[in-house]
Amino acid sequence: MRKSKILVVEDELIIALNIKSILESFNYEVPAIAPSGEEAVEQAFSLHPDLILMDIILSGKIDGIDAAVQIRDRLDIPIIYLTANADKSTVERARITEPYGYINKPIHERDLFTNIDSALYKFGMETRLRESEEKYRTLIESINDIVYAADESGCITFISPRITDLTGYAEHEILGNHFTRFLHKDDIKYVQDILTNNIIDPVEPVEYRILSRSGKAIWVRASNRPCFTNTVFTGMKGTLTDITRRKTAEEATRLNESRLEALVRLNRMKDASLQELTNYVLEEGVRLTKSRLGYLAFLNDEETILTMHSWSRGAMEQCEIQNAPIHYPLEKTGLWGEAVRQRKPVITNEYAASNPLKKGYPEGHAEILRHMNLPIFDGTHIVAVAGVGNKEEEYDDSDIRQLKLLMEGMWRIIQEKKITEEMQLKNEELAATIEELEATNEEFEAQNQILLDAQNEILIRENNLLQIIEGNSIPTFVLGCSHTITHWNKACEILLGQPAAEMIGTNHQWLPFYEGKRPVMADFIIERNFEKLTDYYENSWKKSEIIDGAYESEGFFPKLGKSGRWLFFTAAPIRNERGDITGAIETFQDFTERKHIEEILRNKEQQHRNLIDMMNDGLCVVSKEGVVTYVNSRLAQITGYSAGELLQHPLTDFFDRKNLSIIRKQIEKREKGEPGVYEVEWKIKNRLLRTIVSSSPMYDDGNTYIGSIAVITDITNAMEK
Repeated sequence: MRKSKILVVEDELIIALNIKSILESFNYEVPAIAPSGEEAVEQAFSLHPDLILMDIILSGKIDGIDAAVQIRDRLDIPIIYLTANADKSTVERARITEPYGYINKPIHERDLFTNIDSALYKFGMETRLRESEEKYRTLIESINDIVYAADESGCITFISPRITDLTGYAEHEILGNHFTRFLHKDDIKYVQDILTNNIIDPVEPVEYRILSRSGKAIWVRASNRPCFTNTVFTGMKGTLTDITRRKTAEEATRLNESRLEALVRLNRMKDASLQELTNYVLEEGVRLTKSRLGYLAFLNDEETILTMHSWSRGAMEQCEIQNAPIHYPLEKTGLWGEAVRQRKPVITNEYAASNPLKKGYPEGHAEILRHMNLPIFDGTHIVAVAGVGNKEEEYDDSDIRQLKLLMEGMWRIIQEKKITEEMQLKNEELAATIEELEATNEEFEAQNQILLDAQNEILIRENNLLQIIEGNSIPTFVLGCSHTITHWNKACEILLGQPAAEMIGTNHQWLPFYEGKRPVMADFIIERNFEKLTDYYENSWKKSEIIDGAYESEGFFPKLGKSGRWLFFTAAPIRNERGDITGAIETFQDFTERKHIEEILRNKEQQHRNLIDMMNDGLCVVSKEGVVTYVNSRLAQITGYSAGELLQHPLTDFFDRKNLSIIRKQIEKREKGEPGVYEVEWKIKNRLLRTIVSSSPMYDDGNTYIGSIAVITDITNAMEK
């Protein structure tokens, strides 16, 4: 069994040797004795001991507390302080470093052994806890569905991070709010009734709409589970699955069918009068865009006068204007004339908002809440304008397509004969143009070659320019072959605190990092003198595994920021078309805050682990070989298998031949990186189990596929009903 290594930091040699002797008698290894804070930091980074006995009062520039701060910034090692009549302020400073114990001098063997044994045990347990919590955090974040919890009053107490991707709300903006705040107004009563009934008699998953930060409606499928403590209702837990794409597809299918029917009927109206044709198209445009009013106006050849041709029935019912004008000079029109002036569709989803393009509308005109209109083209000439208004939801590109198809179909029928005649004339003109093109073909080929040569030159220049990421968010500087700074981007200014204007054109690339002049990594790239890297970067440098000819390292730079920063940096060569090195580029990544973030995540892991086990649905993790590696208690409950019977068995063992092909196809999709939702029957004990499975691929830190994770919802009872 490996002995635990303990670093002793004590500036009184006799005391230090006595402690070393006691520790070795307890079967601990003492690899070194550090007499100062500086040497303690150096020995800790070099030896990576299992525990440090740190005297607080040390000779040298830094005391034991300062040394502990530097060590804990980089290494996770338990520290026990040795104290002798330390004052209150010193003890307060020591407490901030979160020591694992204090031992008063003079030292007693039993106190020493008890404190060390307790610290090593506590540190080991905390390490295993962090690893376990990281596992459950990864499971929560790998699930496509959103996991939530609410208290008995309906206020949200937990929401998984994927809610931000779905709605745009951060977790803290949702926590503590009543769930109805985020529901579509038309679904609030429905959801409240469902959840009230769910407390008494749990129901199947329900579908309703929630609202994103922008107000967009999102369809979700909710699986809810009431929670009780001693038969008293304490809240609700469950999952939300985004089904917007399915709902949108269903709506799009219905709309497409309706649109096709409208177009088919339109194509059969070639013998209809102009008024019949335009009335039909206008009413269908209002219906298909879910509007409440619409209009159609024709434009003269000079595109200066709009002549109102017809209004929809809904518009006529709302309008109280008598003897409204028919002809409108374009220059005097307001917002509705912008479709002509801008020569493109114009959507105004907040008509009441201030807009310099509006000129208002007369008293008695139908109130406009939202408005969309588009120009109808005959070639490049605008011949008409069609508009709709007052849709309940916002207009979008889909509405433009609906109205455009109808109007273009109408114009095609109106102009069919004219287009036929024009096409004949254009064919004659085209034949003459082809003759002319053939005569000048050689000239075009020569010009084309010139253009190709110019394009190749531009591509070569662009290839060099791409290596200088001037606008990159990653801090970056570039050195020329003479070691002079040629580029120093904005991110570099922010991180390193040196303005580009003071750095470009100099060879002061060392200035932000070091007290005196010395080469940086990019200098070694230009000189190709890699033998001396160890002299400057010790063993912290290595060749890049990604970029050919590049080197990378990391280190702590006390000059940066208020208390120094940890940077990871990479330097790579810049080559010309012949492969010669003409400079070097160096980039930086600041990972000083990483440990702080890890601490925050650790505090949430216990909650995540409990939520996984309390899910209303089953959860299953499958390796890339198809073997079950994790199940929650709910999956064992609904299948009737114990966790031991499910784990380490191929997933295909639990399905008959009919469902086996479904499982294999889904596993193939996960390997391609595709999520999926599908229905499948399980081969379980004494009964049939029908489920809906929502499955997603899982990847390791290297973005390599490692398996899949699935949420399994039991729909057996629902299907039987």
